[in-house]
Amino acid sequence: MAYVAAIDIGGTHTDCVASDGRAVQSAKVPTTEDPTDGVIHGLEMLAGKFGTDLAALLGDCDRFVYGSTTATNIFVQRRLPKTGLLCTHGHRDILWFREGNKPDRWNLRTPPPWSLLDRHLRRPIRERIDQTGAAIVLLEEEDVREAARTLRGEGVEAVAIAFLWSFINPAHERRAQDIAREELGDGVPVLASVDILPVIREWERTFCTVLSAGIMVETRAHLESFRARMSELGLKGEPLVMQCNGGHATIDAILRNPLPLVASGPAGGALAGVYYGELTDSTDVMTIDTGGTSFDVCVLPGRSIPITRAKRLDTEPISIPSVDVHTIGAGGGSIAWLDAGGALRVGPQSAGANPGPACYGRGGAEPTLTDAFVHLGYINPDYFLGGRTALQPALADRAITEKIAEPLGLDLTGAAARIVEIMNSRLAGAMRLLSVERGIDPRPYTLLVGGGAGPLQAGTLASRLGISRVIVPRWPGVLCASGLMRADVTHNLVRSFNTTAEAADLGRLSALYDKMERALTRTLEEEGIAPEDMTLRRFIDARYSGQVYEIETPVPSAETLTADHLKTIVAAFEDAHEVLYHYRMEGYPAEFVSCRVEAVGRVEAVTPEELPAAGPDPSAAAKATRRAYLPDEGCFAPVGTFDGERLEPGNRIAGTAIVETEGSTLVVWKDQRLTVNRYGDFEIDIGV
Repeated sequence: MAYVAAIDIGGTHTDCVASDGRAVQSAKVPTTEDPTDGVIHGLEMLAGKFGTDLAALLGDCDRFVYGSTTATNIFVQRRLPKTGLLCTHGHRDILWFREGNKPDRWNLRTPPPWSLLDRHLRRPIRERIDQTGAAIVLLEEEDVREAARTLRGEGVEAVAIAFLWSFINPAHERRAQDIAREELGDGVPVLASVDILPVIREWERTFCTVLSAGIMVETRAHLESFRARMSELGLKGEPLVMQCNGGHATIDAILRNPLPLVASGPAGGALAGVYYGELTDSTDVMTIDTGGTSFDVCVLPGRSIPITRAKRLDTEPISIPSVDVHTIGAGGGSIAWLDAGGALRVGPQSAGANPGPACYGRGGAEPTLTDAFVHLGYINPDYFLGGRTALQPALADRAITEKIAEPLGLDLTGAAARIVEIMNSRLAGAMRLLSVERGIDPRPYTLLVGGGAGPLQAGTLASRLGISRVIVPRWPGVLCASGLMRADVTHNLVRSFNTTAEAADLGRLSALYDKMERALTRTLEEEGIAPEDMTLRRFIDARYSGQVYEIETPVPSAETLTADHLKTIVAAFEDAHEVLYHYRMEGYPAEFVSCRVEAVGRVEAVTPEELPAAGPDPSAAAKATRRAYLPDEGCFAPVGTFDGERLEPGNRIAGTAIVETEGSTLVVWKDQRLTVNRYGDFEIDIGV
């Protein structure tokens, strides 16, 4: 029996999904200090559900996809290991000056930006390449040796090299990289910007290179250890690692440049959006995923995954192709607190997995969104994570009372309801940011809901945006992991090619694309992708001469590009410019900046199993009635609850009702209707 497995490690829980080609099983376990321990626990649970053991599951696993938050956590927590930078003499402070603007320019109290490393670790090297690629100051090799020795004495764990205009002529960076490796030895990774982000804009290029070098240290240790432990436990193939571009790659490929691991986890939600959109015949899909620490939103018009090269985490650039997912610090573990003016806030601080919300009983004293849900009766304290974790409502009540209710002069229920309301407003605002504020009408969209906390808020959020159809997967808490299971192998290459369209050397351009495609084809072959399963797509970054930002424009796949192809490229650029900015500059020269190639290796699709249809009566899955808070009425009332694991296709439930599954809880509000579809997923008619 062949399995496909996917793992997604979050800040609070580790999500595990596997398919044997017929059925799909899931498991959700707490994230552990050593993330691999939690992964093994989750895999053992999956094996048990398939009636086998861990060794047999891994031994028969055809594809194993791993989504890790290691790199993202390093970034978010600002805990980059000690890293050095070799930079062009006179340009030591690129990381400090950035683009010359403050992220919040009108705020006089804006703290200094994160420059990644102290100034004494930025070592200037005498060398200079100009914008044509000519070496106007030759590399002073002794500067490189002296800088490397200095950094070794400082105890740096990684080194980045970013020289001016190196993306035009990489000779100085390559030689400096060789020298630094000689001086520092194999234990210190040395990364050059020409391998990380070989494009114009020195701040983004330098920042991303330093970041990639820094996260290499912990990432390499973690991934190599993970691969070894999985192999010891029986995995015969190579684990594949999720990237922020929506595809996965081998560990060896990631260890050449770990930058694509940053913000890679949420990309799985977008892939799940495409998958569930196809299953439910939904043309336009919006995905939301509420976990323990974060809330992710992605908008997929026409079921197409949005890719951006202007990705920002906080105010920092991740300038490589990334799925356009908007993330805020909001989740089940978000802490409710009072600001200096006495106003109630929720998040972005999180209680995480340890100690977690107060109701976990692990020593957490701060009230969280989960504590509010428990008090309001939405979460069954005896059935959290399928009953594996018993919650303690008294601890939740005490935390809310002491930290929120008493200081604000509210009763306990009023305080808990306000915590939920404030969070719902924040989440709806994040959804509007990616839809309404970008000129997209969300009302025709289908809302796909994931995360352990997402289904609790799905009906409310859909109503606020006028969305009438909601899909909640049978296992919403593992939405991103289910997306990872369906990811293709994807790689991107970019090379500088700065010219105007009129002066473009089409022979040189064709040769550059050919070289990039051959390199990517070799990479896919090394990863076991057959030629018939490879797709290569060409793009060029184009702009009108004098503009600052480019538009990624498709390029025909031809062995030799011709003048007619050039006209097609320019026309496509001008059409895209008009769509984005509502005007075109007829007769104004188009300028090309960089060439890009995307290589996709298709993997075998995981298809769901259709379940036998039952009637509309859900009574076989009915559980006890319990009191829950009804916000429209401002009071508690008896609400029927249902076992989501026992609901069958065709069953229908009218709100108000609560559906409990092993990894989540779904609330169906008044005037809403839930139907179980033929795959066992829950479809909600909001009735807006």
